[in-house]
Amino acid sequence: GVKYAALTDHNTLDGLQSFKRALMQYGIGHVSGVEITTKHNYNVVHLLAYGFDQNDKELNNLLNEKTNHIASAGNPTAHIYKTAPEVIEIVHNAGGIVVLAHPYQTLLEYEKIKKIANSLKMNGLDGIEAIYNTNSPEMEGELIEIAKEAKLFISAGSDYHSVNGVDLGKTISMIQWRSFRDALLDRYTDYEQSEEAL
Repeated sequence: GVKYAALTDHNTLDGLQSFKRALMQYGIGHVSGVEITTKHNYNVVHLLAYGFDQNDKELNNLLNEKTNHIASAGNPTAHIYKTAPEVIEIVHNAGGIVVLAHPYQTLLEYEKIKKIANSLKMNGLDGIEAIYNTNSPEMEGELIEIAKEAKLFISAGSDYHSVNGVDLGKTISMIQWRSFRDALLDRYTDYEQSEEAL
């Protein structure tokens, strides 16, 4: 029953063309996607980008130029790409929308998540991935509350990595889906109009 799908690999667009070709074989619509590691006020955050022009020069330059390196127990060779506001601007300029990815897995604390979500909203953040495979119902409820207060849409993700891993999909309400879809279409329309103006 899948109608649309997005591949959001970390810090690379390399798989998008083959993913799109595979979806076409099954009549499934393709939404461009990527997950970008960045930072905001000394915090490492992951941003999901959807619906952008995958040939956008500035976005491709961003992902090809590693501006910093961080070390963590889970990923000692992870890369940080500019600051979160800079990444948001680049994705928006490429016609995409930006979502704060799995905040409880990176930022850990409710108050920190709330503060960063509100700060990034002022820099153009579009949504929060509130429905996530390892979130408890309490975590999900808190993220939905943060999103509502900040007027951000809600997205969902399973962070699916392998057939032996987590569940393939997540369920969201029709209202949540429409908010995501409308943000995607609005940004795409704005991008198309700006391209025509050029």
